Amino acid sequence: MDIVILGAGFSGLSAAYHLQQLGLECEVYEKEERVGGVCRTEIKEGYTFDHCGHLLHFRDSGIRKLIQNLIGDQLSNHTRQAWIFSKGVYTRYPFQSNLYGLPKEVIEECLLGFIEARNTKHEARSTNFEDWIYAHFGKGIAKHFMIPYNRKLWTVPPRELTTDWMGRFVPQVSLKEILHGSLIDSKTQLGYNVTFDYPKRGGIESVALALARKVQGIHTQKKAIRILLSSRYGRKQRGAHHKIRFEGGFDREFKTLISTIPLPELIRKVEGVPERVRKAAENLRHTSILNLCFVIDRPKVSEKHWVYVPEERFPFYRIGFPSNFSPYSTPKGTSSITVEVSYRRRKPTSVVDRVLKGLREMDLIKRGDKILFHHVIPIPYAYVIYDQHYKPSMKIIQGYLKGKGIHSIGRFGGWQYTSIEDVILEGKETAEKITLNR
Repeated sequence: MDIVILGAGFSGLSAAYHLQQLGLECEVYEKEERVGGVCRTEIKEGYTFDHCGHLLHFRDSGIRKLIQNLIGDQLSNHTRQAWIFSKGVYTRYPFQSNLYGLPKEVIEECLLGFIEARNTKHEARSTNFEDWIYAHFGKGIAKHFMIPYNRKLWTVPPRELTTDWMGRFVPQVSLKEILHGSLIDSKTQLGYNVTFDYPKRGGIESVALALARKVQGIHTQKKAIRILLSSRYGRKQRGAHHKIRFEGGFDREFKTLISTIPLPELIRKVEGVPERVRKAAENLRHTSILNLCFVIDRPKVSEKHWVYVPEERFPFYRIGFPSNFSPYSTPKGTSSITVEVSYRRRKPTSVVDRVLKGLREMDLIKRGDKILFHHVIPIPYAYVIYDQHYKPSMKIIQGYLKGKGIHSIGRFGGWQYTSIEDVILEGKETAEKITLNR
Protein backbone atom coordinates (compact mmCIF):
# COMPACT_ATOMS: atom_id res chain seq x y z
CA MET A 1 0.00 0.00 0.00
CA ASP A 2 1.60 3.27 -1.16
CA ILE A 3 -0.39 5.64 1.07
CA VAL A 4 -0.84 5.10 4.80
CA ILE A 5 -2.79 7.35 7.17
CA LEU A 6 -2.12 7.42 10.91
CA GLY A 7 -5.14 8.48 12.95
CA ALA A 8 -8.87 8.21 12.22
CA GLY A 9 -9.98 11.61 13.44
CA PHE A 10 -11.71 14.03 11.09
CA SER A 11 -8.55 15.03 9.23
CA GLY A 12 -7.44 11.44 8.65
CA LEU A 13 -10.90 10.27 7.65
CA SER A 14 -11.32 13.23 5.31
CA ALA A 15 -7.96 12.57 3.65
CA ALA A 16 -8.85 8.88 3.17
CA TYR A 17 -12.34 9.65 1.88
CA HIS A 18 -11.11 12.18 -0.67
CA LEU A 19 -8.16 10.02 -1.77
CA GLN A 20 -10.52 7.14 -2.47
CA GLN A 21 -12.96 9.44 -4.25
CA LEU A 22 -10.05 10.46 -6.47
CA GLY A 23 -9.25 6.80 -7.25
CA LEU A 24 -6.25 6.26 -4.97
CA GLU A 25 -5.97 3.41 -2.49
CA CYS A 26 -4.98 4.04 1.12
CA GLU A 27 -5.26 2.49 4.55
CA VAL A 28 -6.03 4.14 7.88
CA TYR A 29 -4.55 2.96 11.19
CA GLU A 30 -6.09 4.14 14.47
CA LYS A 31 -4.67 3.27 17.92
CA GLU A 32 -8.06 3.49 19.68
CA GLU A 33 -10.88 1.01 19.29
CA ARG A 34 -13.09 3.70 17.71
CA VAL A 35 -12.68 6.41 15.11
CA GLY A 36 -13.14 10.12 15.82
CA GLY A 37 -9.90 11.14 17.50
CA VAL A 38 -10.62 13.89 20.03
CA CYS A 39 -14.13 14.18 18.54
CA ARG A 40 -15.46 11.10 20.25
CA THR A 41 -18.65 10.74 22.26
CA GLU A 42 -19.42 8.76 25.39
CA ILE A 43 -22.96 7.47 25.93
CA LYS A 44 -23.47 6.37 29.52
CA GLU A 45 -26.82 5.27 30.96
CA GLY A 46 -28.64 7.10 28.16
CA TYR A 47 -26.64 10.34 28.52
CA THR A 48 -24.51 11.69 25.68
CA PHE A 49 -21.22 13.47 26.38
CA ASP A 50 -18.68 14.60 23.80
CA HIS A 51 -15.05 14.48 24.86
CA CYS A 52 -15.06 18.27 24.71
CA GLY A 53 -17.11 21.07 23.16
CA HIS A 54 -17.17 20.16 19.46
CA LEU A 55 -19.58 22.06 17.22
CA LEU A 56 -19.88 22.52 13.47
CA HIS A 57 -19.34 26.02 12.04
CA PHE A 58 -19.68 25.99 8.26
CA ARG A 59 -18.05 28.54 5.98
CA ASP A 60 -17.37 26.22 3.06
CA SER A 61 -20.48 25.14 1.15
CA GLY A 62 -18.79 21.97 -0.04
CA ILE A 63 -18.06 20.75 3.48
CA ARG A 64 -21.59 21.61 4.60
CA LYS A 65 -22.98 19.57 1.72
CA LEU A 66 -20.69 16.65 2.54
CA ILE A 67 -21.81 16.53 6.19
CA GLN A 68 -25.47 16.93 5.25
CA ASN A 69 -25.16 14.05 2.79
CA LEU A 70 -23.54 11.93 5.48
CA ILE A 71 -26.11 12.35 8.25
CA GLY A 72 -29.14 13.79 6.43
CA ASP A 73 -31.79 15.42 8.57
CA GLN A 74 -29.91 14.54 11.78
CA LEU A 75 -28.14 17.93 11.65
CA SER A 76 -29.84 20.74 13.56
CA ASN A 77 -28.96 24.45 13.45
CA HIS A 78 -28.73 26.65 16.56
CA THR A 79 -28.33 30.35 17.27
CA ARG A 80 -25.62 30.69 19.88
CA GLN A 81 -26.57 31.38 23.48
CA ALA A 82 -23.14 32.12 24.92
CA TRP A 83 -22.67 34.00 28.18
CA ILE A 84 -20.02 35.06 30.67
CA PHE A 85 -20.17 34.78 34.46
CA SER A 86 -18.15 37.39 36.36
CA LYS A 87 -18.70 39.86 39.22
CA GLY A 88 -21.54 37.59 40.33
CA VAL A 89 -23.66 38.22 37.20
CA TYR A 90 -24.26 36.71 33.77
CA THR A 91 -23.55 38.92 30.75
CA ARG A 92 -23.66 38.13 27.07
CA TYR A 93 -20.67 37.03 25.02
CA PRO A 94 -18.46 38.58 23.78
CA PHE A 95 -17.51 40.55 26.87
CA GLN A 96 -16.11 43.51 24.92
CA SER A 97 -19.46 44.36 23.32
CA ASN A 98 -21.80 43.35 26.17
CA LEU A 99 -20.86 45.26 29.32
CA TYR A 100 -24.51 45.85 30.27
CA GLY A 101 -25.36 44.25 33.60
CA LEU A 102 -21.88 44.53 35.11
CA PRO A 103 -21.27 46.83 38.12
CA LYS A 104 -21.23 50.49 37.03
CA GLU A 105 -17.63 51.02 38.11
CA VAL A 106 -16.54 48.05 35.94
CA ILE A 107 -18.42 49.41 32.91
CA GLU A 108 -16.84 52.83 33.41
CA GLU A 109 -13.35 51.33 33.72
CA CYS A 110 -13.83 49.28 30.55
CA LEU A 111 -15.23 52.20 28.53
CA LEU A 112 -12.54 54.66 29.59
CA GLY A 113 -9.83 52.09 28.94
CA PHE A 114 -11.19 51.33 25.48
CA ILE A 115 -11.37 55.02 24.56
CA GLU A 116 -7.86 55.62 25.88
CA ALA A 117 -6.53 52.70 23.83
CA ARG A 118 -8.26 54.03 20.70
CA ASN A 119 -6.65 57.46 21.22
CA THR A 120 -3.17 56.11 21.87
CA LYS A 121 -0.78 55.79 18.96
CA HIS A 122 0.89 52.40 18.91
CA GLU A 123 4.09 52.88 17.00
CA ALA A 124 5.07 49.24 16.71
CA ARG A 125 3.07 46.12 15.96
CA SER A 126 2.05 44.20 19.09
CA THR A 127 4.64 41.50 19.65
CA ASN A 128 2.55 39.35 21.97
CA PHE A 129 -1.11 38.70 22.75
CA GLU A 130 -1.12 40.68 25.99
CA ASP A 131 0.19 43.82 24.26
CA TRP A 132 -2.40 43.29 21.53
CA ILE A 133 -5.20 43.09 24.13
CA TYR A 134 -4.18 46.37 25.76
CA ALA A 135 -3.75 48.07 22.38
CA HIS A 136 -7.17 47.01 21.03
CA PHE A 137 -9.38 46.81 24.14
CA GLY A 138 -7.71 48.89 26.84
CA LYS A 139 -6.90 48.28 30.49
CA GLY A 140 -10.45 47.66 31.76
CA ILE A 141 -11.47 44.91 29.38
CA ALA A 142 -7.99 43.43 29.72
CA LYS A 143 -8.26 43.36 33.51
CA HIS A 144 -11.82 42.10 33.85
CA PHE A 145 -11.93 39.48 31.11
CA MET A 146 -9.28 39.12 28.41
CA ILE A 147 -6.20 38.61 30.60
CA PRO A 148 -7.67 36.30 33.29
CA TYR A 149 -9.76 34.24 30.88
CA ASN A 150 -6.94 33.61 28.42
CA ARG A 151 -4.46 32.88 31.21
CA LYS A 152 -6.87 30.26 32.52
CA LEU A 153 -7.58 28.75 29.09
CA TRP A 154 -4.00 28.63 27.76
CA THR A 155 -2.37 27.96 31.17
CA VAL A 156 0.34 30.54 30.39
CA PRO A 157 0.33 34.35 30.71
CA PRO A 158 -0.98 36.01 27.50
CA ARG A 159 2.37 37.81 27.14
CA GLU A 160 3.88 34.40 26.27
CA LEU A 161 1.46 33.98 23.35
CA THR A 162 1.89 35.43 19.89
CA THR A 163 -1.08 36.71 17.89
CA ASP A 164 -0.66 34.12 15.12
CA TRP A 165 -3.51 31.91 16.36
CA MET A 166 -6.22 34.57 16.62
CA GLY A 167 -7.71 34.89 13.17
CA ARG A 168 -11.49 34.85 13.50
CA PHE A 169 -11.43 33.63 17.10
CA VAL A 170 -11.20 37.00 18.93
CA PRO A 171 -14.00 39.41 17.89
CA GLN A 172 -13.01 43.07 17.68
CA VAL A 173 -15.48 45.89 18.34
CA SER A 174 -16.02 49.53 17.39
CA LEU A 175 -16.61 52.36 19.85
CA LYS A 176 -20.25 52.46 18.73
CA GLU A 177 -20.69 48.75 19.47
CA ILE A 178 -19.11 48.92 22.91
CA LEU A 179 -21.21 51.98 23.86
CA HIS A 180 -24.39 50.31 22.59
CA GLY A 181 -23.63 47.13 24.56
CA SER A 182 -22.98 49.18 27.70
CA LEU A 183 -26.35 50.95 27.69
CA ILE A 184 -28.74 48.12 26.80
CA ASP A 185 -28.95 44.35 26.88
CA SER A 186 -27.99 44.03 23.24
CA LYS A 187 -28.74 40.80 21.43
CA THR A 188 -26.46 41.68 18.50
CA GLN A 189 -24.20 38.69 17.92
CA LEU A 190 -20.50 38.95 17.05
CA GLY A 191 -17.91 36.30 16.23
CA TYR A 192 -17.41 33.33 13.94
CA ASN A 193 -19.72 31.00 15.91
CA VAL A 194 -22.96 33.06 15.99
CA THR A 195 -24.72 29.97 14.64
CA PHE A 196 -23.64 26.36 14.76
CA ASP A 197 -24.83 22.92 13.71
CA TYR A 198 -24.92 19.82 15.85
CA PRO A 199 -26.19 16.24 15.39
CA LYS A 200 -29.57 15.45 16.92
CA ARG A 201 -28.47 12.01 18.07
CA GLY A 202 -25.17 10.35 18.88
CA GLY A 203 -23.08 13.42 19.61
CA ILE A 204 -20.25 14.67 17.42
CA GLU A 205 -18.90 11.13 16.98
CA SER A 206 -21.96 10.30 14.88
CA VAL A 207 -20.52 12.52 12.12
CA ALA A 208 -17.12 10.80 12.31
CA LEU A 209 -18.80 7.39 12.18
CA ALA A 210 -20.85 8.42 9.15
CA LEU A 211 -17.70 9.56 7.34
CA ALA A 212 -15.86 6.38 8.34
CA ARG A 213 -18.59 4.28 6.73
CA LYS A 214 -17.61 5.84 3.40
CA VAL A 215 -13.94 4.87 3.80
CA GLN A 216 -12.39 1.51 2.96
CA GLY A 217 -9.44 0.05 4.87
CA ILE A 218 -9.79 1.43 8.42
CA HIS A 219 -7.90 -0.60 11.04
CA THR A 220 -8.52 0.19 14.71
CA GLN A 221 -6.46 -0.77 17.77
CA LYS A 222 -3.28 -0.42 15.73
CA LYS A 223 -0.77 1.72 17.60
CA ALA A 224 2.30 2.83 15.65
CA ILE A 225 5.43 2.58 17.79
CA ARG A 226 8.22 3.18 15.28
CA ILE A 227 8.65 4.81 11.89
CA LEU A 228 11.66 3.66 9.87
CA LEU A 229 12.56 6.01 7.04
CA SER A 230 14.52 4.77 4.06
CA SER A 231 17.78 6.62 3.44
CA ARG A 232 17.25 5.97 -0.28
CA TYR A 233 14.14 8.14 -0.43
CA GLY A 234 14.69 11.18 -2.64
CA ARG A 235 14.03 12.78 -5.99
CA LYS A 236 15.81 10.08 -7.96
CA GLN A 237 14.41 7.07 -6.10
CA ARG A 238 10.73 7.66 -5.52
CA GLY A 239 10.16 3.91 -5.44
CA ALA A 240 11.91 3.52 -2.09
CA HIS A 241 9.63 2.55 0.78
CA HIS A 242 9.50 3.58 4.40
CA LYS A 243 8.09 1.35 7.13
CA ILE A 244 5.80 1.72 10.14
CA ARG A 245 6.06 -0.77 12.98
CA PHE A 246 2.95 -1.33 15.08
CA GLU A 247 2.51 -2.92 18.50
CA GLY A 248 2.51 -6.69 18.18
CA GLY A 249 5.25 -6.74 15.54
CA PHE A 250 3.06 -5.83 12.57
CA ASP A 251 4.84 -3.76 9.87
CA ARG A 252 3.43 -1.72 7.00
CA GLU A 253 5.47 -0.20 4.19
CA PHE A 254 4.54 3.12 2.62
CA LYS A 255 5.75 5.71 0.13
CA THR A 256 3.51 8.52 1.39
CA LEU A 257 2.37 8.99 4.97
CA ILE A 258 -0.43 11.24 6.20
CA SER A 259 -0.04 11.58 9.94
CA THR A 260 -2.70 13.14 12.14
CA ILE A 261 -1.26 12.00 15.46
CA PRO A 262 0.13 14.76 17.73
CA LEU A 263 3.23 16.19 16.08
CA PRO A 264 5.64 15.71 19.02
CA GLU A 265 4.58 12.06 19.24
CA LEU A 266 5.19 11.59 15.51
CA ILE A 267 8.73 12.96 15.81
CA ARG A 268 9.45 10.70 18.79
CA LYS A 269 8.42 7.68 16.71
CA VAL A 270 10.73 8.48 13.78
CA GLU A 271 13.97 6.53 14.05
CA GLY A 272 17.13 8.51 13.49
CA VAL A 273 15.44 11.91 13.45
CA PRO A 274 18.05 14.73 13.32
CA GLU A 275 18.85 16.43 16.63
CA ARG A 276 17.64 19.85 15.44
CA VAL A 277 14.25 18.34 14.57
CA ARG A 278 14.02 16.53 17.90
CA LYS A 279 14.81 19.73 19.81
CA ALA A 280 12.27 21.68 17.76
CA ALA A 281 9.57 19.15 18.69
CA GLU A 282 10.53 19.44 22.37
CA ASN A 283 9.87 23.19 22.15
CA LEU A 284 6.22 22.66 21.18
CA ARG A 285 3.79 23.21 24.05
CA HIS A 286 0.11 22.42 24.52
CA THR A 287 -2.63 22.37 27.12
CA SER A 288 -4.63 19.42 28.40
CA ILE A 289 -8.22 19.36 29.65
CA LEU A 290 -10.30 17.51 32.15
CA ASN A 291 -13.89 17.44 30.88
CA LEU A 292 -16.16 16.83 33.87
CA CYS A 293 -19.68 15.69 33.03
CA PHE A 294 -22.54 15.89 35.54
CA VAL A 295 -26.12 14.64 35.31
CA ILE A 296 -28.74 16.51 37.38
CA ASP A 297 -32.22 15.22 38.27
CA ARG A 298 -33.85 18.50 37.16
CA PRO A 299 -34.89 19.50 33.65
CA LYS A 300 -33.39 22.59 32.03
CA VAL A 301 -30.77 23.72 34.53
CA SER A 302 -30.02 26.53 32.05
CA GLU A 303 -31.27 27.99 28.77
CA LYS A 304 -27.69 28.69 27.66
CA HIS A 305 -25.41 26.72 25.38
CA TRP A 306 -22.20 27.59 27.20
CA VAL A 307 -20.72 30.04 29.71
CA TYR A 308 -17.19 31.48 29.89
CA VAL A 309 -15.79 31.90 33.40
CA PRO A 310 -12.75 34.24 33.64
CA GLU A 311 -12.33 34.64 37.40
CA GLU A 312 -9.44 32.77 39.01
CA ARG A 313 -11.50 31.64 42.02
CA PHE A 314 -13.28 29.15 39.75
CA PRO A 315 -11.13 26.20 38.56
CA PHE A 316 -12.90 25.96 35.19
CA TYR A 317 -12.83 28.27 32.18
CA ARG A 318 -15.99 27.11 30.38
CA ILE A 319 -19.26 25.33 31.13
CA GLY A 320 -21.48 23.66 28.53
CA PHE A 321 -25.03 22.31 28.56
CA PRO A 322 -25.34 19.31 26.19
CA SER A 323 -29.06 19.11 26.95
CA ASN A 324 -29.45 22.34 24.93
CA PHE A 325 -27.46 21.09 21.94
CA SER A 326 -29.82 18.16 21.50
CA PRO A 327 -32.95 17.11 23.43
CA TYR A 328 -31.87 13.51 22.89
CA SER A 329 -28.64 13.90 24.89
CA THR A 330 -30.42 13.34 28.23
CA PRO A 331 -33.50 11.35 29.28
CA LYS A 332 -36.63 13.37 29.99
CA GLY A 333 -36.72 15.25 33.29
CA THR A 334 -32.93 15.54 33.65
CA SER A 335 -30.14 17.86 32.53
CA SER A 336 -26.42 17.57 31.89
CA ILE A 337 -23.54 19.96 32.51
CA THR A 338 -19.99 19.71 31.18
CA VAL A 339 -17.14 21.63 32.80
CA GLU A 340 -13.72 22.18 31.22
CA VAL A 341 -10.61 22.53 33.38
CA SER A 342 -7.38 23.35 31.57
CA TYR A 343 -3.95 22.30 32.79
CA ARG A 344 -0.40 21.48 31.72
CA ARG A 345 1.77 18.57 32.81
CA ARG A 346 0.04 17.74 36.11
CA LYS A 347 -3.65 16.99 36.46
CA PRO A 348 -5.39 19.16 39.07
CA THR A 349 -6.32 17.41 42.32
CA SER A 350 -9.63 17.42 44.25
CA VAL A 351 -11.11 18.92 41.13
CA VAL A 352 -14.62 17.44 41.38
CA ASP A 353 -15.32 19.00 44.77
CA ARG A 354 -13.97 22.40 43.65
CA VAL A 355 -16.01 22.29 40.45
CA LEU A 356 -19.22 21.42 42.32
CA LYS A 357 -18.59 24.29 44.74
CA GLY A 358 -18.26 26.66 41.77
CA LEU A 359 -21.41 25.37 40.07
CA ARG A 360 -23.38 25.91 43.25
CA GLU A 361 -22.02 29.43 43.61
CA MET A 362 -23.16 30.14 40.04
CA ASP A 363 -26.62 28.78 40.97
CA LEU A 364 -26.42 26.08 38.30
CA ILE A 365 -26.74 23.36 40.92
CA LYS A 366 -29.34 24.29 43.51
CA ARG A 367 -29.98 23.08 47.02
CA GLY A 368 -32.04 19.94 46.74
CA ASP A 369 -30.68 18.97 43.30
CA LYS A 370 -29.51 15.40 43.08
CA ILE A 371 -26.43 14.57 41.04
CA LEU A 372 -27.32 11.26 39.44
CA PHE A 373 -23.73 10.59 38.43
CA HIS A 374 -20.59 12.27 37.14
CA HIS A 375 -18.00 11.22 34.61
CA VAL A 376 -14.49 12.62 34.01
CA ILE A 377 -12.98 12.55 30.52
CA PRO A 378 -9.25 13.36 30.30
CA ILE A 379 -8.14 15.04 27.06
CA PRO A 380 -4.32 14.98 26.88
CA TYR A 381 -4.14 17.25 23.83
CA ALA A 382 -6.54 20.20 23.79
CA TYR A 383 -4.99 23.50 22.63
CA VAL A 384 -1.71 24.23 20.89
CA ILE A 385 0.26 27.05 22.53
CA TYR A 386 1.46 29.64 20.03
CA ASP A 387 4.56 31.00 21.79
CA GLN A 388 7.82 32.48 20.51
CA HIS A 389 9.19 29.00 19.73
CA TYR A 390 6.18 27.98 17.64
CA LYS A 391 7.05 29.39 14.21
CA PRO A 392 10.77 28.49 14.07
CA SER A 393 10.10 25.02 15.48
CA MET A 394 7.30 24.31 12.99
CA LYS A 395 9.47 25.47 10.08
CA ILE A 396 12.20 22.99 11.02
CA ILE A 397 9.81 20.08 11.64
CA GLN A 398 7.57 20.51 8.61
CA GLY A 399 10.59 21.04 6.34
CA TYR A 400 12.07 17.75 7.52
CA LEU A 401 8.80 15.81 7.16
CA LYS A 402 8.09 17.20 3.70
CA GLY A 403 11.45 15.91 2.52
CA LYS A 404 10.46 12.42 3.68
CA GLY A 405 7.06 12.31 2.01
CA ILE A 406 5.19 12.80 5.28
CA HIS A 407 2.15 15.09 5.49
CA SER A 408 1.42 15.96 9.14
CA ILE A 409 -2.04 17.51 9.22
CA GLY A 410 -5.04 18.21 11.43
CA ARG A 411 -5.40 20.04 14.72
CA PHE A 412 -2.56 18.16 16.40
CA GLY A 413 -0.78 16.62 13.44
CA GLY A 414 -0.51 20.08 11.95
CA TRP A 415 -0.14 21.55 15.47
CA GLN A 416 -2.65 24.36 14.95
CA TYR A 417 -5.78 25.99 16.35
CA THR A 418 -8.49 24.86 13.95
CA SER A 419 -12.15 23.85 13.73
CA ILE A 420 -13.68 20.58 12.55
CA GLU A 421 -14.45 22.15 9.19
CA ASP A 422 -10.86 23.38 8.87
CA VAL A 423 -9.37 19.91 9.35
CA ILE A 424 -11.87 18.28 6.98
CA LEU A 425 -10.84 20.83 4.36
CA GLU A 426 -7.17 20.20 5.08
CA GLY A 427 -7.70 16.47 4.59
CA LYS A 428 -9.36 17.17 1.24
CA GLU A 429 -6.60 19.53 0.12
CA THR A 430 -3.90 17.05 1.16
CA ALA A 431 -5.58 14.30 -0.86
CA GLU A 432 -5.75 16.58 -3.91
CA LYS A 433 -2.09 17.57 -3.52
CA ILE A 434 -0.98 13.92 -3.34
CA THR A 435 -3.10 13.08 -6.37
CA LEU A 436 -1.57 15.91 -8.42
CA ASN A 437 1.95 14.71 -7.57
CA ARG A 438 1.30 11.17 -8.79
